[in-house]
Order: sequence, then C-alpha cells, then structure tokens
Amino acid sequence: MSRPYSVSLHIAEKNCTKEDLDKFISILRQDHNFQLFGSSFSSDKTHQGSTLVKSVSGDSAETVFEGVKNQLEAINTGTMVRFNCQLTVSATDFVSDTLFIQ
Repeated sequence: MSRPYSVSLHIAEKNCTKEDLDKFISILRQDHNFQLFGSSFSSDKTHQGSTLVKSVSGDSAETVFEGVKNQLEAINTGTMVRFNCQLTVSATDFVSDTLFIQ
C-alpha cells in the first residue's frame, strides 16, 4: 500500500562558495522537485546549513529512501565540492543516513 512520505535533505557543507551552494540547490529544486525550507549563514557568511523538503509516495520508508538516494547520488553538480547531506524519509516509519554528493 503506497502512502506519502516526507523527504528532507539537510545540506551541512561549510566548505563551499555561495555560488556552488546555489547551483546545487537549484539542481535539487528544478530537477528533483525539492522546496527550499531555509538556509542559515554565520556573520562571516559561512554556510551553517540548508534544508530542502518534498513529498514522495511509496510502500515503505526504506523503498522511498533508496529511490531518492539513488537519484541524489547520480547528481553531477559540476563542482569539486562534496556536499555533506543528511537524507531523512519519514511517515509512520523512517530511514535516515548521511550522503556525500559531488
């Protein structure tokens, strides 16, 4: 039985330029239907984190997680940055893991 799952992707990479981050977020929004929930920067303009969310239907959190993970790992950002991300899929069950996307 398919049910909706909340998918959140938190980008925690601090060693990237604002341009690299914007490019990555643009790819996630345009090609993968994520919506930007928010971003945080320190006073010296260091990235402290960005969170994107979307809804995906599936049979289980594990199935949705693996499908989204495979899509994200296939992204080529065109940069040398390895984005440190936390992917979480949840409804009545959940799966979460760290990904490095380049």
